[in-house]
Amino acid sequence: MTTALTLRIATRSSPLAQHQAQWVGEQLSQHHPTLKYTLVPILTEADQHTASLSSCGGKGVFVKAIQQAVLDGHADITVHSAKDMPSSDTPGLSLACVPQRSACHDVCVAQQPLAELPPQSRIGTSSPRRADLLKQHYAHLTTIPIRGNVQTRIEQWQSGHVDGLILAAAGLMRLGLTDTIIEHLDPKQFIPSAGQGTLAIECRSDDDITEQYLKPLNDSITQAALTAERACMRALGGHCHAPIAAYAYGDTALTLTAWVGNGPALYAEQTQTLETAESLGFAVAETLNQQDAQTRLLKP
Repeated sequence: MTTALTLRIATRSSPLAQHQAQWVGEQLSQHHPTLKYTLVPILTEADQHTASLSSCGGKGVFVKAIQQAVLDGHADITVHSAKDMPSSDTPGLSLACVPQRSACHDVCVAQQPLAELPPQSRIGTSSPRRADLLKQHYAHLTTIPIRGNVQTRIEQWQSGHVDGLILAAAGLMRLGLTDTIIEHLDPKQFIPSAGQGTLAIECRSDDDITEQYLKPLNDSITQAALTAERACMRALGGHCHAPIAAYAYGDTALTLTAWVGNGPALYAEQTQTLETAESLGFAVAETLNQQDAQTRLLKP
């Protein structure tokens, strides 16, 4: 670190991202009372566009500039929403810490639960996964592409641009906006995105001092779940606008459920030990590939 006891935390400039980075800084201060921290907000390419994620470079646009700040020595750690990260590690960086997972599931923000909304009600989401799952479980609804931070999306719902939203529960909880939630969606039916509800903290792979500071925040069960989910995504491949999900859960053992849309739903599920999380991810992906998931995922 540039300054011995001041940790520089690179984060997106959105309110949710800064809230998450602030939380990490506070947790570090509790474990290391002499440690100070400062936020380094960075406007990423994704924050500057309102087009779909796939058209502006895929999910990596949320993290590349933040990671580069650490690689260039302008910051010491990154704090990401793990669901925004590519499934492969970035050379020069270590995924050093995965704090305990928050709520992993999706929620509905609307005047009524999804099943009770009138036919053709417009549900705002920019996620191919959410759009495909809505089509599968709530065929009477229609989806409307919508982007922007959490507050912007809620404002669009309040203004009548859409009749409802599907959002991550964790983001609303972290921002104190749970009063907008009308329905919590079962993650075993409405399967979450890989890494949803999880924070991922990176540092330079040669920065042993910072890595030691981060260790007390790491949760081994959440780390194993994220390892399995990312391994599954990595083995499946596909592109950034493919409807795909992976959700790992458990304590003494780890169960991973993965789903692929873009047609009749494909599912696979296995249980292994926490220690074999990566091989669990590969095994579930292989089961899906035996169902021809690769062909499905490569569809435009």
